[in-house]
Amino acid sequence: MVVEQLELDLGPPTPISPEYIVTKSNVLIETPLNLDLQESRVIYTLISLIQPDDEDFKTHHIRVKEFAEILDLKEKNFYKKIREVVTGLQRKQLVIRENNGESELVVNWLSASRYHHRKGLVELEFSPQLKPYLLKLKKDFTRYKLANVLVLKSKYSIRMYELLKRYLNIGKRRFTIEQLRNLLEIEPGKLTHYGHLKQ
Repeated sequence: MVVEQLELDLGPPTPISPEYIVTKSNVLIETPLNLDLQESRVIYTLISLIQPDDEDFKTHHIRVKEFAEILDLKEKNFYKKIREVVTGLQRKQLVIRENNGESELVVNWLSASRYHHRKGLVELEFSPQLKPYLLKLKKDFTRYKLANVLVLKSKYSIRMYELLKRYLNIGKRRFTIEQLRNLLEIEPGKLTHYGHLKQ
């Protein structure tokens, strides 16, 4: 039996930069994201590649070496590390409450990923069900420079930054400790008192 090899026309790699802008629906800002630090950096970088006039999600081919720089990976074998992060992302689900809690969308962050070993590229694409929360946003969204979250060293500080940015123009928003623990995705038994959160 002859097995035909599928030859993929990848086109030029997608450039990435800390100067790009992340734009997210406020629904996502106030939804637990189920991401660790490196996974967060991958997702935010991917979001920053969305253009305001994009009608659909694009498939992005990103140089693994550039990704390693963005993610601040120090390991020599960063190819393996990025593959581990992307593989982990494939399994991660996001639960979005819709229609004032009348329904829930359970969706994976990525619809697909592909690793091009010889070319040193990783191919990523968002799940299409995330379009209402990332594409052609006209109201109820938050924008910030990608660099502002890449410099943060924990997933908690990234989430706190987003919440502060979300309510910057409003001036304030009150959370119970339990609401804040949920949004920051703090594990049970950790940071149980206000003093811990303040720290």
